[in-house]
Amino acid sequence: MRVVGYINEKKENTFANPVYSNRSGEYFLHVLDLAYNIINFVKTDIKEDTFKKIYLSKKFEINAKGALVFIGKEYYIKYDSSENAIEEVIHYINDVLPVNESKPLVTEANTLKKSILSDKFIVNNFEVNINPQKEQFILTFDFPSPTKDTKSEIPSKNGANVLSKQVKQDQTTDAAYASILEYLTRVNLNVELTLKLRANERRSKLKTLNYQFKLSKNSSKKSNS
Repeated sequence: MRVVGYINEKKENTFANPVYSNRSGEYFLHVLDLAYNIINFVKTDIKEDTFKKIYLSKKFEINAKGALVFIGKEYYIKYDSSENAIEEVIHYINDVLPVNESKPLVTEANTLKKSILSDKFIVNNFEVNINPQKEQFILTFDFPSPTKDTKSEIPSKNGANVLSKQVKQDQTTDAAYASILEYLTRVNLNVELTLKLRANERRSKLKTLNYQFKLSKNSSKKSNS
């Protein structure tokens, strides 16, 4: 599917509904879940003279992020896959539109952004403190929390079905989690090895100093005798 146009109820400063087309020239609208992923394409009998024509070369498939179309002032239009378009749309609203017009649009755009990015990894920051005797190390990691979701359909405001997501933790089977744990294990081993090397270095220096002290003491005794 490719984006070939958009349905716009207002003339400017609004998000429009994208129109897709297949190779046969049939037109479709997308059905999205709460994270703005395409879960279905619904065929529509819309006529060419009832939507504005555009062309986006990207292919859109089920489970990919849906297309986003925003119409601004003076023929400004931004359309792309939603994760690529939303930031520029927010910048445009903040930079170009008057404050009294931008506030509701910024709220709407930020809500869309939150939905679009809602199925990305959640990052938890945590610290590991290591305190071997007098030396202290603080290691800070960005730890991705894998999620497992179950889906259920709910009706959208346009009447189309939308999937809702219930996010659940699944820390034992996620590949990303396993790779991070493997990395942390290597980090811990590296820290342990570093501590051992430092301990060996201190022992070596103490032995050298002790030997030098005894040698100096023996030399002093011989000179006094």
